[in-house]
Amino acid sequence: MNPARRIFVAIALTMALGACGGGGGDSGGGGNNNPMPVAVSVPLQTAVANVVNNGISVNFAITGTVAGTAVTGSGTLVDAAAVGAVLSGAAVLKTTETLSGTVMANNVSAPFSSTRTIFRNPATFAEVQEDLGGPVVVFPSYVYPATVQAGDSGTLVTGTSFSAADQMTKTGTVVRSFSVAADTSTTLLVTFLESDFDTNGIKLADDQTTLRVDTSGNVTFVSEVVNGFSVDGQQGSLTFK
Repeated sequence: MNPARRIFVAIALTMALGACGGGGGDSGGGGNNNPMPVAVSVPLQTAVANVVNNGISVNFAITGTVAGTAVTGSGTLVDAAAVGAVLSGAAVLKTTETLSGTVMANNVSAPFSSTRTIFRNPATFAEVQEDLGGPVVVFPSYVYPATVQAGDSGTLVTGTSFSAADQMTKTGTVVRSFSVAADTSTTLLVTFLESDFDTNGIKLADDQTTLRVDTSGNVTFVSEVVNGFSVDGQQGSLTFK
């Protein structure tokens, strides 16, 4: 996977709300009725809008393997706040995203850095196109769920990847999905999964980004796991946390 290819994709939500302890009847026959736990709901579309409009900057530690060798390191992800732009005659929001850092294996360090430009529908904040500095990914219209609860999941969109901006040569597809898991009484863990496939349907890479979203739509980065991350031409599986 191109090291800059990250974004909100697939989450399979699982909710584990413990049952309240039931109260047995007392000597007077009265029941001890404890209220059932209330399912937490968070505004996912608002959360995405907050990240797009305000930007986000994350510093992380890196662990994993590259070409079978254990690596460590650190890095930074910066999404600039979106600005208005025009793409193919349509008004869009444009975000510049930069991913950079260094991984170290056997006392040898290897830096990485990449930038992508993300274009979004200003009404829904869903991605319209990604420019990866050569290759592009084009997405049909889709929307994020307005609200989600633990246990929710689904496919958001399937995009088409091309070798260049002229969109003449298709190189594969990109499938994005999401899932939601229980966290606290006011937050949920939302995981976006992005899977890249070639034109024969063979998976090339996947990226799982987990965010903590609260009931007001505020977002905190939790972790990202990338299988197929490229460092100096070597493929690896890395965790950013």
